[in-house]
Amino acid sequence: MAFKTLPITLLILGILLGTITAFAAFAPNRKPEFQTNDAVSQTPTPKPNENKKIQFEEIGKGSNSKQSTRKNYVINSSKEWQKIIETQPEDPEVRVDFSKETVIAVFQGKKNTGGYGIEVSEVWQKDGNLEVSVTETSPGANCFTVQMLTAPYHIVKIPKFTEEVEFKVEKNITICQ
Repeated sequence: MAFKTLPITLLILGILLGTITAFAAFAPNRKPEFQTNDAVSQTPTPKPNENKKIQFEEIGKGSNSKQSTRKNYVINSSKEWQKIIETQPEDPEVRVDFSKETVIAVFQGKKNTGGYGIEVSEVWQKDGNLEVSVTETSPGANCFTVQMLTAPYHIVKIPKFTEEVEFKVEKNITICQ
């Protein structure tokens, strides 16, 4: 009898996990959106040959974006930002001052199961340009995954940057026994 209800139980579990992941990115216990980090905004720009780690603030992260293809964005205007907001399940309601901030958004694209993820792991200013390290995760062949469409994304903001940006992607596969 228990085996007959197993598919229904798995479906309900998948829906709950997807919903929890979607709402976790916009949870109310985050830092206030209007808080500024004066130390970051007043930090002098490093000389062109210096390498400097750039701090970032997460705006949103989840697994149910409306962006169906793998794509990276560097956003420096309200008009560009509005296009990104339209690809999200909910408006992140985060104020971005584009005179002082740049938004970086990475999308993994549509996936047929759960177990996928994408994350901006580090941001570095190197030789006057920006290097964004992105980590993509996918499930291994033996992994149990939720059978539902997902589209992982991660959106962060950094101090204003208008020079060249390079994305370096590291791909990780989760090994399951």
